[in-house]
Order: sequence, then C-alpha cells, then structure tokens
Amino acid sequence: MRKQLIQMATAGLAVALGAVGCDNGQANVLGGVSAIAYIQRTPADTGNVFDYTGGGTNGNVFTLTPPTASGVKKNLTNWSGGDVNAMDLSFDAREIVFSGQAPGDSNYHIFRINVDGSNPCDAAIGKVSQGPCQITMGANDEVYPIYLPAGRIFYVTNRNVEGGMIPQFRDEYERATTAQVATMAIDGSDQILGPRNVSHRVAPTLLSDGRVLLTEWRHLGET
Repeated sequence: MRKQLIQMATAGLAVALGAVGCDNGQANVLGGVSAIAYIQRTPADTGNVFDYTGGGTNGNVFTLTPPTASGVKKNLTNWSGGDVNAMDLSFDAREIVFSGQAPGDSNYHIFRINVDGSNPCDAAIGKVSQGPCQITMGANDEVYPIYLPAGRIFYVTNRNVEGGMIPQFRDEYERATTAQVATMAIDGSDQILGPRNVSHRVAPTLLSDGRVLLTEWRHLGET
C-alpha cells in the first residue's frame, strides 16, 4: 500500500492529526503508519486557487516520526529562502516528488527525494548523497507533480505544446501565464505536453482506476 506515509499540506495539520486520540506509548498509531511527510511553508495572501507559483514562502518538505505531537521532525530539503508548492508519495512509499522554487531560482521546477532525505538520482548511479535532485530545468514553471504507474510523473507546466515561439495563453483576470498538463519519465526525460486550454489546469490527483482528476478553469463565453 503506497500510503505507508500519509502526506499532509501543513505542519499544523500533521501535528494535530498525530495528537488526536494518540498516545506515544501505543504501538498502533494511525493504523500502523510509522511516519507522515508534509510541506511546511510561510502562508501568503493569495485567494486564487490558480496561482500556482504563489501561496507561500520559505517552504520545505518534512517527515514526522512517529506521527504524534512529540514525534521527531526531520527537514528533508533544508532550503533557506525557497518554496515548496506540492508533493506526492511514490507507490512504494520510499520516495517523494515535489515542485518547488529552489533558493536563488526564479522558476518552480520538479524534484525528487527519498523519504530518508537521500538523493534518488545519485543512488541510481551508485553515489550516496543527501538532498533532492532536480529533474526539470529551464525558464518555465513546472508544478503539482504526481506519480503515475510505469515509472512516469504527471505534472503541470506553463510551457507551450506548440513551441516556444508561440506565446502561451494568459488568463483574462490576473494575466498569468496559464498552466497546462504534461507527463514525463521519472528521471525527467521523455516530456510529453498535453493540449492547451485557454486557461489553467492545476492540482491533479490520481484516481484508483488510472484517470487523473484536476481543477480546470473552462471558458463558456468569448475568450
């Protein structure tokens, strides 16, 4: 079962969930779940669910072991001045994929990290190191990654499937560059961009039958 670790959006929610009805002396915390992984970030005023590069600052990915109020909190990413937008847990519960703006970077990209804080990209070539590995690069933003079967990742990007010479759509309110769907191999190769939508597609989640559920702004009138 992939949810050996349960991901939570905020530190407050993770701690509160661990504390409700739990005693640190109990062997069966949250049905036997040994730890949770979650994002901690400083909240920002946004009010816009399609603002895929906003909503917080100073983000990091943490684990809490065991998932109780007195559990051990571990910072996996150890970023200072970066941000983490979203995350997902691998099917075997050994790895986390997340989107973030690394310290000093002007764009959001996709990263992978093992749940013990080690680097999975280096491990694949026989090298041992700590911290996340970046699997997307460039001048575009990539956010909201989720794992797919067969070693792929579904994510959202503001790259244009029709090529960089053609401007990407901008929404009619904030004039933000619109977010579109894409998939890639787990190492960041074989990127396949989906069709363009006039506005945003964000916040995907994988359903049990293999379909992807997401939030979309769909225009019903004139563009």
